Amino acid sequence: MKINEIFESIQGESSWAGLPTVFVRSFGCNLNCSYCDTSYATSGDDWKEETVEEISKKIMSYQNGIVEFTGGEPLLWKNEIIEIMKYLTAHDPDRVYHFLLETNGSIDITEFIKLADENKFRNYYFILDIKMPSSGMFSRMKVDNLNHLRGEDEVKFVCGTHEDFNVAKKFISELELNNALISPVFGKIEPKVLVERILNEKIRARFQLQLHKFIWEPTARGV
Repeated sequence: MKINEIFESIQGESSWAGLPTVFVRSFGCNLNCSYCDTSYATSGDDWKEETVEEISKKIMSYQNGIVEFTGGEPLLWKNEIIEIMKYLTAHDPDRVYHFLLETNGSIDITEFIKLADENKFRNYYFILDIKMPSSGMFSRMKVDNLNHLRGEDEVKFVCGTHEDFNVAKKFISELELNNALISPVFGKIEPKVLVERILNEKIRARFQLQLHKFIWEPTARGV
């Protein structure tokens, strides 16, 4: 598996925000979003080939049960992620693990769900990032993924324009999503603009900021 970095920090987004989390950032992505803030994990040679055992032992060394697979696009490595989950469960049975998968919305999540079901895993949670028009990748979204989410999964809409917000609003309303997250593209739109629209238009969503970009430098890595 190609790994860009593994580190422990606080979770910066989602309903898990603020909790200490081990991040496993895989290398490689099938999209090219206009506002990508992890391009170092999508192209170039900033990666190392690591085995399931090597990755798992690094995760275990942090003694933390919350693990997020991110990228890049982690579901490009769905088989390896399942094997890591199996390794951790077998070799660290006294720890309660919660696995977060932040995926970009363009890959069919049912393939991962099938693998998880075959291995009787329920302790995983999708953070499904539906790319909005300003990303340039909206046409690549597999909207049917939303029909396969469970109540504990979440849907993220990153908005850089009012058009993005309008699209997110339509998704939330028409699909009656009760697990939606709305956040601004950092540096592209003022957070209060989105907050005011959420309040004024009675949007049923959780507003969020990328906490790590306010605690550390916005471009800092390993945090």
